[in-house]
Amino acid sequence: MDFNIRYNVTVNGPKIQDHFSSIFATYHHIPVLFTIYFFTVKLIGPRMMSERKPYDLKTVLRIYNLAQVFINSYLLYLIIFNWGYGILKAWNHICNPVTETVGFDHQNQIIMLKVMYYYYLNKILDLLDTVFFVLRKKQSHVTFLHLFHHSTMILSTWITVVYLREQVGSLFGFLNIAVHILMYSYYFLSSFGPSMQRYLWWKKHLTRMQMLQFIMMLAILAKMKMVSCTISPWFWTLWCFNISSFFILFLHFYIKSYRKKKVE
Repeated sequence: MDFNIRYNVTVNGPKIQDHFSSIFATYHHIPVLFTIYFFTVKLIGPRMMSERKPYDLKTVLRIYNLAQVFINSYLLYLIIFNWGYGILKAWNHICNPVTETVGFDHQNQIIMLKVMYYYYLNKILDLLDTVFFVLRKKQSHVTFLHLFHHSTMILSTWITVVYLREQVGSLFGFLNIAVHILMYSYYFLSSFGPSMQRYLWWKKHLTRMQMLQFIMMLAILAKMKMVSCTISPWFWTLWCFNISSFFILFLHFYIKSYRKKKVE
């Protein structure tokens, strides 16, 4: 049976085609998106900026970061509104954290699918982080960690939402959204300059929170394996690889950025 038909048409629950834009319902947009992204931030952008002064994007960045705070807060609200107190019981029902805590009627499924769709679109919006680095001539910030994280999250999220559709993906989204609210709040506040810096003592804890998020996700995956959840092996393998890679890369960044500064 065709993979797309098997997972999108005959699957119990709302069909992807009914709730996704046709552009994002198939994989074809991803190679196009990645081609434009990598050419822009690694080739075209640096060449364009080589003989130009950095753009002053202070106002643009404030609007962008504040918009990210609101978007992620809205996504968090939708998850909590739909899941309610059930989210507190997710650890004890890790195989099917939504179905076994609040039920999963058709309307709930549609809401959760739309939340993950909006979450995916926001992962695409996150690519502007890199574009802004290039326009401000901060090419040193366009690291392997940065590019790997953004591109992997887009590809893996799309595969998870469209094909694998495991309920625990909503829990991963919840954790990631919460971290991004704090992260973009920091970026927004830091744009106001030195007068705000004394209130941003928690900057170094952002990376710690990101790593804690990864540890929690790995713990969830470990428990799913220990209790023999009936899930797609592709989901488990994909996210074990992603999260382990993210944790190692972020840990290396943290040690390089903060521990060495202490020694100096």
